Amino acid sequence: MRGHRPLALSGTDIETDVRVECPHAKDCPGCALIELSPSEQHMAKLALVRSELAVHPGLVDLAPTELRVLSEPIAYRTRAKLVLGKGGALGLFRAGTHDVVDLPGCRVQRPAIEDAARAIRALTHAAATPVLVSTEDGGPLAGIDLREVLDPSGRARLLLTLLLREPVTPALLRLTVEALRVACPRVVSIAVDHGGGPQLLSGRLEILDGPSEAPDRLREEGPFHFAAHGSFVQANRAVAVAILDRIERLVRTRRGAPPRVLELFAGSATTGLSLARAGCEVISVEIFGPSIERAERAAAEQGLADRFRTHRGDADAMLREAIAAGERFDLVVVNPPRRGLSAQLRRDLARLAPGRVVYVSCEPSTLARDLSHLGRIGLGGVSVDAFDMMPLTDKVECVAILAPAPIPPATILLERGDLVVALKLPHEPTAPHPDHETSLTARVRAIPGLEEATPLHRLDEGTSGLCLFARRPGAAAGLSAGLPAATKTYLALVRGLPHKKGTIAAPLSERGRAMPAVTRYVRREIVAGHALLEASPEQARTHQVRRHLAHIDHAVLGDARHGHAPSNRHMFERYGLDRTFLHLRCLVLRVMGEDLVLEAPLAPDLERTLTAMRGAK
Repeated sequence: MRGHRPLALSGTDIETDVRVECPHAKDCPGCALIELSPSEQHMAKLALVRSELAVHPGLVDLAPTELRVLSEPIAYRTRAKLVLGKGGALGLFRAGTHDVVDLPGCRVQRPAIEDAARAIRALTHAAATPVLVSTEDGGPLAGIDLREVLDPSGRARLLLTLLLREPVTPALLRLTVEALRVACPRVVSIAVDHGGGPQLLSGRLEILDGPSEAPDRLREEGPFHFAAHGSFVQANRAVAVAILDRIERLVRTRRGAPPRVLELFAGSATTGLSLARAGCEVISVEIFGPSIERAERAAAEQGLADRFRTHRGDADAMLREAIAAGERFDLVVVNPPRRGLSAQLRRDLARLAPGRVVYVSCEPSTLARDLSHLGRIGLGGVSVDAFDMMPLTDKVECVAILAPAPIPPATILLERGDLVVALKLPHEPTAPHPDHETSLTARVRAIPGLEEATPLHRLDEGTSGLCLFARRPGAAAGLSAGLPAATKTYLALVRGLPHKKGTIAAPLSERGRAMPAVTRYVRREIVAGHALLEASPEQARTHQVRRHLAHIDHAVLGDARHGHAPSNRHMFERYGLDRTFLHLRCLVLRVMGEDLVLEAPLAPDLERTLTAMRGAK
């Protein structure tokens, strides 16, 4: 298989296998792999991508065999957010603490950023700049954010944002700006963020000096975009250019009408503007209004407005509108946050059926999750390339290419006479549904000999595990007769820690009537403060396990209907769990006088969630 071919490096042949020396390596959390040689780092990053893809059986052949290395492992970072600590330390928090590791001479920051950080570090010792002075209780300045931009002549300039933890008078801010202007000549704009600390930019920005934005470009011959304080930027300009080249190659050879491109999660529309310059008709979609306004102005100032349009709004909503209007696109580019694409967006993307999809991802686990689902609904993976966007760290950037492909048949676990046992995966209904392009039933019927298969029971769209079918409709009644007496065991990850075992006896409403219902559970593991349970319902009431566990205040994590919304959001943001953590693992039933014990391995996405939670600190 492709995934087992020898690994290689490619790009600009930069590899020297010489370790980068840094005096801060022991204490700084920024460069997690700095103690390894370059080749060891590259192998570790490739292994990460390959292991995440291997979690999902259908993705093994997409595993990249080389890492694209396009820059030196030093002086590459175009943005730095640094915390100010006691004694004028300016750097990052030491792992697991709030102690600031001072980082003079940081090896990975661009020279302009390092020069400015050095100057600001010196100002923290000057009594004339009290805003910048670090005191025992911290002082008003929590940290700084520095972003490099390239002006029209290619010179490096900086946007500087001061991150305040407490209010400062206008007079003191003016003194601070004057001092910074003298000390940091490459700074073209200074802003202050009143969010209260360095952990996140709050967006409560006030421009103190200079323009609110500055033109920037990835490459000298390319179009410019407008960079703003706090806006997203790729950490490595050389790798960002290589990814853009990869995208442009998909449309460069097309003949006839200009390619139509949809860019989702556009940010400053760096990709969209470049594709418009290359002759494409582009629609860039971004929910953050100021970013869209900047993209529109950049297009207008460069004469691209006739083939570059913007849409301010949610990517999911935009796709639904495009489908309803019958829009067609040759290429869709998505570059989502680490949490990846929502399940609804994935469904709509497959329904839109563009000629190609480019998925840019900084998180291999959610990329693999999304590729697995997209492959089951008609957008198959063509290739996955890995890029060393952030040398010395354990991060890796991936670019996946997808294209319309046949929907694969279902996985059959057992066939015994007229009984067929299929593996149901998440985000698909058991039976055909108007909101879904396919279903488990359709994928089972795609298998020769099972064209008339009929489901004997149903699992919810978000539930995975065992699903029973009759080979032909005439056999369904006889096989279904044994289901009421069958023993079902679900695996459920629930919020909080219930007792080690318990019985939930609570009537559940069915069609307006209160029906008796009993569910027994056993706690199997404690995972990151939550509990993995085996739950066995004695009846088959609608959503019985989910409703009963919510009834005792231990709702199934990821359950949008009966669960706890803040917990669900946390699980999605941190672990990529985008559905109900419920899996029908075991089913014991009697068929034609024989006791059958049926088992299904835990679904890959749930196994990946547990692995991540077990390793959480």
